[in-house]
Amino acid sequence: MKQSLPILLSALTTFTTLALAAPPAAAQVPPAQPAPPADAPPVSATPPAPSPPATPPPAPPPESPEPPAPQAPGDVTAPPSAHMPNPDELDRRIDERLAHRSATAGWNDGFFVQSDDGHSRVKIGGIIQFDYRQFFADDKDPHVDQFAFRSIRPDLQATLYDHFDLRFLPDFAGGKLVVQEAYTDVHYGDALKVRIGKFKVPFGLERLQSEVATTFTERGLPTQVAPNRDLGVQIFGELIHSALEYEFGVFNGVADGQSGDGDVSDDKEVAARVFIRPFVTAGPWLKGLGVGGAITYGDKLGTLASPDVALFKNQGQNTFFTYKVGTTLADTAI
Repeated sequence: MKQSLPILLSALTTFTTLALAAPPAAAQVPPAQPAPPADAPPVSATPPAPSPPATPPPAPPPESPEPPAPQAPGDVTAPPSAHMPNPDELDRRIDERLAHRSATAGWNDGFFVQSDDGHSRVKIGGIIQFDYRQFFADDKDPHVDQFAFRSIRPDLQATLYDHFDLRFLPDFAGGKLVVQEAYTDVHYGDALKVRIGKFKVPFGLERLQSEVATTFTERGLPTQVAPNRDLGVQIFGELIHSALEYEFGVFNGVADGQSGDGDVSDDKEVAARVFIRPFVTAGPWLKGLGVGGAITYGDKLGTLASPDVALFKNQGQNTFFTYKVGTTLADTAI
């Protein structure tokens, strides 16, 4: 009895050590050895270091009762799980996709997609104007009463890296394609910007207003003596917190109220405009009030094939005044 007590304590200590070092419950733990008989020789109170338990073989995945065989190149019969990357690889791919997810979309007078920082943006909009024209008491000078598209203009605008603006504005009204505007702006601040391409000549105030911002369906007759759109280069900007606007450009030159896609001579025209809004920081009733002026200058001559003179129309888009056209320069206005 005196020897069995140390032996029993030693067995309990060994069993406790094995229980603490045992693998999870899913693994099979070998049963503890029975205590030696009472007449066995004495055992030291210090238990020997337990040997590491044998590692059980890994259990197969629940989806497959047997581990998948290695896939040979070109083997299409391997289960899909053979192609699945490890969890670390999946996390890395997800992080990469989230890092590149930096664009937002929405609607603001057109559908737009832009980067999260707002430095790059693409916007698609459009303008459609549908008219019905009817002329009363036109027996002596008959005109056709008709429905007609005044404008069919898809509008594409883009901003790249916050310093480059682009616009493309075609027009399909009348069953033909006309490029109304196509230009690029370069700017690194509001004080100085550069525009290159085809755009509105900075002269007529009503002409410079957008088609969707005019008070009436058609612009007033005085706008017909102002140039419309032309090809050229322009510098412009805003100063003193947008209280002063200025524009200066060099253009091919067009007839009054007309647009052009080329030139008929080597001579060019210039246009300049200044507009001051002294109450820009005041309330909403006064901040839009301003005064300005604009000039154009050019000295050029047309040709017999291209007289380069104006053609004036009324609100119903019927011509009411033209210059004389003949067969020689002597009887043709150029």
